[in-house]
Order: sequence, then C-alpha cells, then structure tokens
Amino acid sequence: MNTISEQLKGYLLQYVEGITRRSKGNKYDCPLCGSGSGPNGTGAFSISSGGEHWKCFACNKSGNIFDLIGHIEHLPDYNLQLKKATELFITIMTPIQQQETYVDFSPFIAMTFQAINKTNYPQKRGFNRETIEFFNLGYFDGTPV
Repeated sequence: MNTISEQLKGYLLQYVEGITRRSKGNKYDCPLCGSGSGPNGTGAFSISSGGEHWKCFACNKSGNIFDLIGHIEHLPDYNLQLKKATELFITIMTPIQQQETYVDFSPFIAMTFQAINKTNYPQKRGFNRETIEFFNLGYFDGTPV
C-alpha cells in the first residue's frame, strides 16, 4: 500500500535542492551544519541512490525527509513533520465547481400534453381528466421532435 508518507519520502531530492545548493562531487552544502559552503565548496551532505535517505558526513546526522524537515523547521514530532511535508508537496485537489446546466423541457412537456388524446392509457390506469391536467400527463410516441 502506497501511503502518503511513502509518497512524501520521494520528495527528498526536491526538498534538498530547494533549501541548499549542490556542491562538488554530487554532494550538497549541508543545510544543518553548513559543510560545503566554504571556499572549497566540498559538501558532505549526500542523498542515497534510492533518493529516500540523506547523510551529512561532517555533522554525522542522517535520516529521511521527515527527519530533515524536523531539523530545518524545528519540529521534533513526527506528526508535525508529516504535516509540514504534506503542506510542501501534496496539493490537495478540490473538485472544480461545475456550472449547473439547465435544460428547459417545458416545450416537450407541452407537446406531450397536447398529444395525450392519442392514447387512452391514463384512463385505463384510472386517471380522470382533472388528474391528467393537474400533473400535465402526456403522451410521446417516440417520433423525433
């Protein structure tokens, strides 16, 4: 089962590239300790080949996207980290308001009411003339209008 938290783990690279810069050798400046931001530009922050885990070899911290968000945003609780990751990466899709379309059937109803005398079906079912007129009962033989 692909949960929201599993989906969010895949956004680690996007998150890192949004908060720090890539330095030499496929590494990044560490957003926690700043390693790599010096004049040599040799970052110690790397992302695993699977893209779901990170490690800084300078400050020796590591984890997944939630751990990194927790450090950056000062959110020690996993639920708060998950909430922040959801805010950052999951767009809640709301249904587009559909414009209601109204079709005026009154001409068709009037036409079928005019044709009610072509059948005796309502009378066979026990309807009298008052009921037929009150409910605008009609008859349509299927001929295209």
